Amino acid sequence: MLDAAKTILCVDDSPATLSTWLELLDQFAYRTIAITDPLVALPILSCIPVDLAILDYFMPGLDGGALAINIREQSTIPIVLASNSVAEIPDSIRALVSAVVSKQDGLGSLIRIVHSLLRDPTPLGR
Repeated sequence: MLDAAKTILCVDDSPATLSTWLELLDQFAYRTIAITDPLVALPILSCIPVDLAILDYFMPGLDGGALAINIREQSTIPIVLASNSVAEIPDSIRALVSAVVSKQDGLGSLIRIVHSLLRDPTPLGR
């Protein structure tokens, strides 16, 4: 399987979305850490090395943009922001992340981005 040793942090306040992401990533033998509370993600990142983060943009308490800023302050891992409303993600946040994906584009788009970033973690042109 592709990138079997890679660990992906998934943060979304929707358990249903997280479950879908985990099922997808499991098919490709990625290890996953699933978190529904974005405030818990930062302490996890300080304790567990991850290779990539997939973040929902609209979350209560700490949105994906603020979480991306905090992650970027301590890590250079690729960050993928996922949203149903990608047009609402400010350019300043887009500049911090490796890719932005619309949840409406389906799981195929997400997994292609994940595979690409884990092979070559440079930005995809957001």
